[in-house]
Amino acid sequence: ESKFRYASFPRRGRIARSIHKGVSNYHYQQLRKTPRVELCAGNITRSLTKDVLKMISSEVHKSTRLHNDVLLELMLTQKIMKECSSNVSSGGYIQHLQVDPFGVHLYMDAGINILVEHLKQPTPVTLHLDATGGVVSKIPNQKKRVLYYALVLPGMGKDKPPVPISELITNQHSIPTLTYWLMETLRKVSKCTSRRVQQVETDYSWALMDSVLLSFNKETISAYLERAHEVIAIQKTNSDLHKFSVLHLCSAHIVKAVSQGFGKRTQDKELKEYATYCFALLLNSTSMGEALPVFQHMCVLFASMEDGDLVKLAKNTLDKSISHAKHIKAENVEEDSEDQFHGEMNIRAKTVSGQSPFTRDFQAVHQKAQCQILSQLKTGTKNNFFCPEIINVLFDHYLGIFPLWSGILLGNLT
Repeated sequence: ESKFRYASFPRRGRIARSIHKGVSNYHYQQLRKTPRVELCAGNITRSLTKDVLKMISSEVHKSTRLHNDVLLELMLTQKIMKECSSNVSSGGYIQHLQVDPFGVHLYMDAGINILVEHLKQPTPVTLHLDATGGVVSKIPNQKKRVLYYALVLPGMGKDKPPVPISELITNQHSIPTLTYWLMETLRKVSKCTSRRVQQVETDYSWALMDSVLLSFNKETISAYLERAHEVIAIQKTNSDLHKFSVLHLCSAHIVKAVSQGFGKRTQDKELKEYATYCFALLLNSTSMGEALPVFQHMCVLFASMEDGDLVKLAKNTLDKSISHAKHIKAENVEEDSEDQFHGEMNIRAKTVSGQSPFTRDFQAVHQKAQCQILSQLKTGTKNNFFCPEIINVLFDHYLGIFPLWSGILLGNLT
């Protein structure tokens, strides 16, 4: 265990007043003032170690707290904010507080008014919804970790940064909890304007997807997919679509999830990477007429055991499309939106996919590709891209929710 010298009481007070800009900033600032001879000798008494500085910083924070109990402190803070608010009906910043399971709704009239002003403009409004962990410690006597959710209005360049319209801190990561928070936020917005948010961008989380559709559109994912299919099939008009908010999944999250799914089905890294590039072609598609031929070539390439003219044609066509496509990297996005259990996610995905009309469209193309494979001449040459599990991954989890992650609902559908 490392040992360090404690700072004397008077000196701790001086340091406490100096570390308001951060422990690291103060530490390195003091190191720069330390003579080289002392540094070479390992003497950093002038600057103290970061452990000592963190302890002093913690003491400063504790001294400013209203109460040592987190929940009681939140209750006191909520009461003070309400009493200090100029608008009695606004409720301050802490709009809702629950103890077990823990949950806090955070938003102000200023943020709501900013969103309302944007909704009144002719430019469509897109909101981003995501979650992250590691921001708040676990609540005492409650086992689940706490996540921070934010519904954010994106920035518009210099001097116009992103604005969190509404925030949620909770350890109950469920559809009812998230839906209640979003509906309360939208209820506040609806008092100021009847205009809708056109698009909500979120990550690949079933809890978030269900909650967004229930709160913004008052519908389930299955109903949303049916309506989207009718719009695309020109059974409904483009104006019918924009009576509802469009749900779209973050491309980086989806590409990473798909790439990981492929990686579990094949040990060939080059094959996994190539299949991910092919998926990116589907992701960039803006119409079924563009997506279905790409998927047909994928079925031929990955489901044919033998190499032949048909496989070569499929590979060449995909190569040309990939070379001209806009690639999306599978970035190191955080895995913080704790979607209950992976087994539950898989069941949910398969259930929605089985009911989706888009699954039927892709199945028809898959059957056509199978007929082409059976009709081609036997060559006896092994197809190095043979991996039908790649197609199975897409059918199990992604093709049924095609409008949620592709560009098919993002453009003008007239």
